[in-house]
Amino acid sequence: LNSMLRLVILLTATLLSATVLYSQGEQQQAERSVIMRDNNAVIRSLGIDYEFDIVKDSVRVVQHFSKETEMLTDFTKIFANDEIYYDSFSSVEDLEAFTMVPGSKGFEKIPVSQFNESNDRGGGIFYDDSKSLNFVYPSLKKGARTELHYTLLHHNPRFLNKISFQSYLPVLNGKVTVKVHKSIRLGFRFFNCAEGFLQYSTYSKGQHNYHVWETHDVVAYKYLDSDNYSILYYSPHISVSIEEVKLRDTTLKYYSTVDDLYHFYHSLLPSEGGSPSAGLAELTESITANLNPRERAKAIYYWVQDNIKYVAYTEGFMGFIPATADEVFARRFGDCKGKSSLIKKMMEIAGLKAYYSWVGTRELPYTYSELPLPSTDNHMVVAFKDNDSVFILDGTFRFIDFGMYPFSIQGKEVLVGVDSDNYFIFKVPVSGPGESIVFDSVNIQLAGDRISGEGLRSHSGFSRYELAHAMEGVKPADYNRRLTALFTKGNNKFSVDTCTFHTLHDHEKPAEVSYSFKISDYARRVNNDLFINLNLDRSLSDSKIDTTIRYAPVVNDFQYTEVQITRFLIPEGYEISYLPGDDLIENDILSASFRYSRAGRYITLEKKLEYRFLLLKGDQIKTWNSTIDRLNSNYRLSVALQKTDAQPETK
Repeated sequence: LNSMLRLVILLTATLLSATVLYSQGEQQQAERSVIMRDNNAVIRSLGIDYEFDIVKDSVRVVQHFSKETEMLTDFTKIFANDEIYYDSFSSVEDLEAFTMVPGSKGFEKIPVSQFNESNDRGGGIFYDDSKSLNFVYPSLKKGARTELHYTLLHHNPRFLNKISFQSYLPVLNGKVTVKVHKSIRLGFRFFNCAEGFLQYSTYSKGQHNYHVWETHDVVAYKYLDSDNYSILYYSPHISVSIEEVKLRDTTLKYYSTVDDLYHFYHSLLPSEGGSPSAGLAELTESITANLNPRERAKAIYYWVQDNIKYVAYTEGFMGFIPATADEVFARRFGDCKGKSSLIKKMMEIAGLKAYYSWVGTRELPYTYSELPLPSTDNHMVVAFKDNDSVFILDGTFRFIDFGMYPFSIQGKEVLVGVDSDNYFIFKVPVSGPGESIVFDSVNIQLAGDRISGEGLRSHSGFSRYELAHAMEGVKPADYNRRLTALFTKGNNKFSVDTCTFHTLHDHEKPAEVSYSFKISDYARRVNNDLFINLNLDRSLSDSKIDTTIRYAPVVNDFQYTEVQITRFLIPEGYEISYLPGDDLIENDILSASFRYSRAGRYITLEKKLEYRFLLLKGDQIKTWNSTIDRLNSNYRLSVALQKTDAQPETK
């Protein structure tokens, strides 16, 4: 696959804020005069008030939200849309949104007339039950101000949202107030709040304690969200949670340690008792008979991958409670929890010990010790121990081999449940670039200005996973068209003429395809000179980042290697007048080598790129940009051939 399909780099300038960043560091605040000068709009005030109270011997949690935004220029259209996020554990009350429009007689209040509810599925495969209310502010123009006020009633105090001090627009004044009954003990955890960013005060009144945090002149998000990376990695925010509540006759424990979180999770698991259905037991025994433990685990994993469809749905507590193995087996579909339940039960039938496990994908930045709350993870897998090795079995990841750690959780912690009281934390290793390889070897020749060629391409590791997914459901008649898009070479006139897959969806085998192709209008002729660029694949050539605008960090799904070998048949009647020199680029981010050689009538370019990172931000972007510049210097080099007076060779 073209590396740009995998490397998520959002380079487009945002229209939401100034084009010039206040600094290239992680600066969180700026002078108000600079903010007012360089932005199209600002949030004048952002207020969040939490109330933790005891009503009729039960806990009541209410959150009040208010926001006032001012239009500073006539560029207002992009600020008209707004939305409110919530889920099945909360409900929106006392909602009011309106625009204050300036006129000759002061401001006129024009309310929002329509709110549309929708499910917010996000961009990943792990669906949750997030919802949103979407609406449009009317009559925006320079000087207008929008206001939004609502109350969020939390129906279950175990599931609370985070408090952010930053937004897509600068915030001139931000204030968070937490009112808490003295019988409730709260936990406050701060993330990415630089020293001096918050001013804290506290006081008591009657049965309640008050905690107040204020901040001013907060710059807009520096980065944009992208796959496997969210603003939570760098944006200042607070997580508020209940640790303990003393009621009249009892004391309720919530979350203060990882132990508390694990015991809550374990209480939601299906019962371990009972025999599996006859059909499930019979199937498991048939696919694992006469195999050693690791091969049994492998057979079960592949069967679930191939036969259980992934269907994600959660509503309330069903987002935490796995369906039983028999339910998933009978329906032939399940979400990450249901698939984990089935894998675990089949492993037990086969005499293997497997464990329910919880993990947060890479878009979540937390470790369990930093944030022992349900918001630390969003996914369930199965852990299988074989001697000293821990294997993570993720039923939602098709086309990856047993023993491969899903790239969406690499580098993250897995909370592995052993029994009702015991667990351990396993940190998922990061696969190196040698574990996922694209090898593409082509022979090309020239006919006029058109190149024709034949190639053999092999994808292993996660590169095979990507190719298998890209080809899933494609009819053989459409293979050439799909590979034309995936194997882009040379210019936009590249096309695949024929292709034959030798392997594609086979477990533990690289995906291999032979193909023929052509590229029209590729070679360049000047009098008796012929110029041809052997860099048919120019990975990352358009990936330089303009750091004067708001941009996404560079996120790579997984580390991998590209090997591209291009053999060019020298046309009869020509000889080499210039052959580019070799080059080696070597740093912690990327390794790239270019090596030219001649053997007989063939010129060969051997190119190898190793992608050695998962995430780049901050000062690493400078190294990235200089690396792209050097790559492009190599990509611009062409082989030069000169026409000779020699007679054509006899074939």
